[in-house]
Parts: sequence; structure tokens; C-alpha cells
Amino acid sequence: MKTNPQAQLDGPILNKLKDDALLKKESLQRWGQSALLNSLMISSLAVVATANSASANTLEQLKGFSLSQLADLEVSIAGKAPQKTREVAAAISVLTQEDIRRSGASTIPDLLRLVPGLQVARIDAHNWVVSSRGFGDRVTNKLLVMIDGRSIYSHVFSGVFWDQHDVVLEDIERIEVIRGPGASVWGANAVNGVINIITRSALDTQGTTAVTATAGNEGGYTSLRTSGALGEDGAYRAYGKYRNQDDAVFADGSRAADGWDDWRTGFRMDWRGDNDTHVTLQGDLHRGDFSERIRVLDFAPPFSVPRNDNIDAWGHNLLARWSTTLSDGGHSELQAYYDKQQRDQWTLEESTSTYDINYNYRFPHLGTHRLITGAGYRYIDNSLPTGDLSIGQVRIFTPEHRDDELFSFFVQDEVELLSDTLWLTLGVKLEENDYSGFEYQPNLRLRWAFNEGHMLWAAVSRAVRTPSRAEHDGFMALDIINTGPPPVALVLTGNTDLDSEELIAWELGYRFTGSDTFSVDLNLFFNDYDDLRSAESLGIVPAPPVAPPALGLLIATTNGLYAESYGLETSLSWQPSDQWQVNLSYTYLDIQMHKRSFSSDFFANSSEGLSPENQLTIGSYYKLKNNLQLNLTGRYVDELPTNNTDAYFALDANLQWQFKPGLSLSLIGRNLLDPEHRETSDTFLSTEETLVQRELYLKLDWQL
Repeated sequence: MKTNPQAQLDGPILNKLKDDALLKKESLQRWGQSALLNSLMISSLAVVATANSASANTLEQLKGFSLSQLADLEVSIAGKAPQKTREVAAAISVLTQEDIRRSGASTIPDLLRLVPGLQVARIDAHNWVVSSRGFGDRVTNKLLVMIDGRSIYSHVFSGVFWDQHDVVLEDIERIEVIRGPGASVWGANAVNGVINIITRSALDTQGTTAVTATAGNEGGYTSLRTSGALGEDGAYRAYGKYRNQDDAVFADGSRAADGWDDWRTGFRMDWRGDNDTHVTLQGDLHRGDFSERIRVLDFAPPFSVPRNDNIDAWGHNLLARWSTTLSDGGHSELQAYYDKQQRDQWTLEESTSTYDINYNYRFPHLGTHRLITGAGYRYIDNSLPTGDLSIGQVRIFTPEHRDDELFSFFVQDEVELLSDTLWLTLGVKLEENDYSGFEYQPNLRLRWAFNEGHMLWAAVSRAVRTPSRAEHDGFMALDIINTGPPPVALVLTGNTDLDSEELIAWELGYRFTGSDTFSVDLNLFFNDYDDLRSAESLGIVPAPPVAPPALGLLIATTNGLYAESYGLETSLSWQPSDQWQVNLSYTYLDIQMHKRSFSSDFFANSSEGLSPENQLTIGSYYKLKNNLQLNLTGRYVDELPTNNTDAYFALDANLQWQFKPGLSLSLIGRNLLDPEHRETSDTFLSTEETLVQRELYLKLDWQL
């Protein structure tokens, strides 16, 4: 009698898949000896140490903002028009340069740990999870991230490769973060949040030279920036930055071979003219060499082998922006950028060129209306070569090369219903893309300033995440799930009929900013998700031509899931004196995943436990003397049941000594409470997670 191979395999296959999805096994190794300091960092410190005797002009140190001044900061992330933070009808956070300096963070993801409601977790030395309001994963697909308005969100895997993107942290003006949908302004994929990292104008730094050098037990970085005038109305800034990160460790203490080196250089030029005209031209060039331990499938025993994968990533970009105020009071802005990114590793070989142009027009006040509109076009040239099938590198994209276009238009109107009291904002973003076709993303927000310093706001929004190229065109063998004979591989295939994921978000917020010493921000939300990505079995099929012959359990991406989530985000700031400020934030999140009646998705419940249910952050910033400051930040992060990660509490400290204006030394400690801890794991790709270790390093800032 003939037997059905699928029926024979279904039991062990399903058990294997569920076990893998709900419990990623711990890495095999623990914390060991720290590596020697990088020689480049040591030499840089030696050079900078001579600064005390150098004669030069000093750059005035940025002063800290009072709480009321922070509320008056102008941001543009909510509507592409300047708006005071206190007036934004959204869950907004702003990290200023003072926040960045006090934090002692050396990477952008570590900076984002300060934002209430964001989940930041490190997988290994250079891979992070950064997400907003849940669905945290290495490929977080519902968070749009930009640097100076240039999107770094990858349309290949719907996420951000954080190891490819960096800036000189000391040149950041501020980081604006919206938690919740921003799609009516920024378009698809701005589902659970938007981050825009904004660098300082060269006009604000002209005539200065600055060196920053750090060195510690886990590596360090050195940056050099110089700037000057361009005629009477312009200025330039140029920079170079080199970073070296040592290997992390596995749970048994052995080194993980996941260290990395990265260098980048770039420039920015700014000009100001009449009628508030501002022209910006900036560009960057970077290259990084990264390593990580991965598990590679093999079609012969032992079917899965460890591999130290060497990753080469490089890219460059160029951005131009022009803005001016017209004679009728309207404001016009045109931005265009080109971005090239290339990445070569075992699981992905990618080359992507992006061309983007966007125009916005802000009308003069039309009675009680504040109207802004804009349109954009994006062209993406992407190449994804096929892997080497003979060695088990089964990744096929059909076609290998494709060109994609995105057309967009948005309009937003803020109407003052009651003078200085009640405002209604209506907006919508319309887009046409090559994966899901036409998309509309509307937004309605109501803001009520019912008393001096008190504001209530409410919003309902629709946002979508469009399919990624991997979900649409990909064919990838992920793992051997049955050794056979013949062996059976788990094979993920794309779906050209995949629809966009959809969110309807309901939000309610309260903000108090009426005091110089105390402020409160409280946000409640309910998110209703539909057409979420699922993985549906299509049965046993012959695998691609490999040696020895194998079968494949074919899994197709489908819109088979839906979900609800609700949560609370609150933050309080208290400044009892000019010398001391305390910040506290707490986040609660609950996600409930569901299958459609037709779905047999293996991973339906995994997203429920990929983000912490509770997070708490407490920061204390105390000025011991006029030139000596102690900054402490404690973070509690709840457990992640899906990948068996325990809850942890971490403490960071930064003791900063200002020798004189323009010259400071900081002693920084991160994760001080334990030698190492685990933060998360890779649930999709095969990178083996490492432990986050205690870090101690010195940082020297010298500004001429």
C-alpha cells in the first residue's frame, strides 16, 4: 500500500514548528574576558588629551531645556509643518541633544531606549529589535524610520538594518518620535510609529572643529567634524567616523565572533536667504564589515551546521532640500534624495537604489484653517541574486531584478473650531504602489485645550503595511524539519496576491505642560489589525535541485491572521531644582492574535510574546557642581515568552566632567547590575543570539 508522505510528516513537522516558534533555544556560551582596547581609539585619545593646552575658539555648550521650554519645541513629524510639542495631538516624544549627551549612549538603538513605548532589544553585537506598540522582531515591519526625512525602511524585508545606518550622535539636533499611526502624512508602513532623526544645520556649527573619542571594554569609536563659512549666507560641515565593536559572548562564556568595524564620512551645506529661504545639500558614504554566527541548513547529516558569516555592507546617499516663504504667506518645500545600499551575507545579497522626490506646500492661514498638501514620487531599483543551491543557500527571487514605483499625494487641514480652545485635524494620504495597488490612509484628530497647560486629544486613523519584496517574490529554504530519508526542508514562498496589512487605531491622550517643574503625558490606545501576514502550508513538494535530493514543506505568506492590542503609555518629568531632574515612564501592552477560519498558521501566537507587556524607565539627572553632572537611567523590561527571554533590570550611569568650555570627559557604564543578560533572539533568520554585557568606557569631547 502506498503511504502519503505528507500525512506521515505532519505530526513531527507541526510539533517541530511549534517548538521552534515558541521556544528559541538558548545560545551555548557565556561572558568571557574583555578584548584589548582598539589601538585606533587609544591613539585618538592621546591626540585629544593635548586639547587642554591648545588655543582655539570654543563651541558654546548646548544648555538644558526647562520643562516648559521643552513643551515649546517646534517639531514637524506630526504634519510636515512646525508645531509646538505641547500642541501635537499624538503620542509624541522628542530626544534633544541634551538628552543624547546625558544618556551616554553610543548607538541610535540605545538612544531610542529612552523613548516611552518603544521596545529596544539587542540580538547580538550589531543586530537590534526596535519596535513601537508591539510586534517586535529583527524585521520589525510596522515602524517607519527616517534620517533628515530620508527613509531607511527597507522594502525588501519591511524593516530597518540598524547596523547599516548611523550618524555622528553629537551632530543630532533632535529625534522626533510618534508612537501610533503616522500614515496620513508619511504613507504606508508608518503603522505603529514614525522616527525622524534630524541633524543640526551647518549654520549652527560653522567655525568649529570637534573630536569625540570613546574607548572601553567592548570597543569604541572616534569622530572628527570640521565646519566653516560658505560666503556670507552659507556654511558647511564635514565629518569622518570610525567604530569598532568587540565580539559579544554566548551563554557559556566563549566569544561569539560577531564583532564589527564601520567607517563613514559625509558633509552638509546650508544657506539662508531672504524670505526665510533655506537650502540644504548633504551626503554620506559608509562601509561596514560585520560578523555573526548563524545556523545553515544542509541536505546531508547533520542537516544543520554553525557558520561564522562575514557581512559586507556599504552605501551612499545624497539629499537636497529647498524651502521658502512666498509673498502671500504660503510656505513651499522641495526635497529630493538618492540612496544606494548594498549588503552581502549568507541569507541575503541585496543591491538597492532609491530615487525620491517630494514637494509640500503650506497655505497661508485661510481664516480658521491651516492647510498643507504635498505629492511625491519614488523609484526603487532592486537586485536580489539567487543563492548557491549546491551548498544549501536556497534563496530565489523571481524576478532577480525589478523596478518599483510609488506615487503619493496627501492633504491635511487643521480647523480651529473654538478660538484657542478646540481644533479638528482631517487628513488623508493616497498612494499607488506595485505590490498592493491603490492605498488610502485617512486620519481624524481632535485637540481640546480645556485649561491653561492642560490638553486632551483623541484620534482615529487607518494605516497599512504594504507587502515586502521577500513576501511577494521570495523562495527561501529556512530549516530541515525532518531528516528523512529523504530530508524535508521548510520552504517559505512568496505570494503575488498578498494584500496589505491594515490597522484601525483609536487613541486618547492627556498632556499637562503648564508648569516649569512638572509635566505629564498619558496615552491610551486600542489597535484593530486585519489581514496580518500568516504562513500557510501548501503541502510537500520537490525541493529545488540540490544534492542529495530532498523534499520541501512549502509555506506561503498569506493574509490569514487578525489581532487586537491595547495599551497605556505614561511619562512624568519633575524638576525639583535647577540641579536635579527626574523622568519616569511606564508602558503596558497586551496583544491578542487570532486565525481566520481557513488559516492553519504555525506561528499565530508567537507575536503575542515578542514584545514586553510591561516596561518601566526611571532617569535621574543631577548637577553635582557647575562642571560635574551624574546621570542615572534604570530600565525594567518584562519577559518575552515566545523566545523564552527573562525579565531584566538594567542600570546605566554617566559621570561627566566639564574641564572648560568645549572640553569634557565622561565615564560611562551601561548594564551595570549584572555581567551580562539576554534581551531577545532572532525568530525569523538564523542568527544565534548573544548576551548583552556590562560596558565601561571613557568618552572625550573636544570642541574648538
